[in-house]
Amino acid sequence: MKKIVLFFIIKFVIFCHPHIFIEAEFYTTFENNILKNIKTTLILDELNTTIYFPNNTNGDSIPKENIQLLPEIISHFNFYLNGKKLKNIEFEQADIQDNSLFLTLNCTVDKKIETGDNFIFSIYDSDFFYNYDYNKFSFSFNDESLIKNKSFYENKKKAYYFNMIFPFEYRLEF
Repeated sequence: MKKIVLFFIIKFVIFCHPHIFIEAEFYTTFENNILKNIKTTLILDELNTTIYFPNNTNGDSIPKENIQLLPEIISHFNFYLNGKKLKNIEFEQADIQDNSLFLTLNCTVDKKIETGDNFIFSIYDSDFFYNYDYNKFSFSFNDESLIKNKSFYENKKKAYYFNMIFPFEYRLEF
């Protein structure tokens, strides 16, 4: 009986934490009152970089077709402009730096910003296998003159993973 209880405790613990850790940085470009794009740099932790890219070393460029995680990572993006989800996240480049995979993705928007528009950034995996690490300092902009308000918060209305985890969102109001 003790073995069965121990098995279920260990099994539960194994599935209760993320397995892939990714740091995220966002850079948003505005040009002539137009939101041009959001460039996202994702940095895979060293352990998983070694597991997924064992034959690569610092300075190596990684082709898109060699990044098995790419489709799943892109599916975790939740970028909303005025409530409409942006789905055109595209691979730009990937390379190994400091023993970690640096993956750059681009979301082209090309939308004129009007007063009252809003934009929400969020990346999360509802299965909590991937953990994305970012905070309010992970966001930068080439021009902040259009932005009337910025907020970074944990959205308690979007619970996931057994309703225990909430995504962090960065909201821009214009």
